[in-house]
Amino acid sequence: MLDPYLDLKQTRFYQDVHAEGTLEGRRIEAATLLMRLAQVRFGNVPAAIQATIADAELEQLEHWLERLVIAPSLAAIFTDSAH
Repeated sequence: MLDPYLDLKQTRFYQDVHAEGTLEGRRIEAATLLMRLAQVRFGNVPAAIQATIADAELEQLEHWLERLVIAPSLAAIFTDSAH
């Protein structure tokens, strides 16, 4: 039984859920930023690329954001994208 005076934020469960939510928030923000910058730089982003972005993990999104800065085309961002 949990101690009624135990601060919920001190529990391992709360800390795990909070960390997972923070990571997911960062992933969503990176995907949103990548989409917006790709649209500004290259125009329309095809649905297939939008889906790829939406399904990507944070580390991959960060890699693509770095590539967007120097990529000569939208496709070049995602070429050789294994990271």
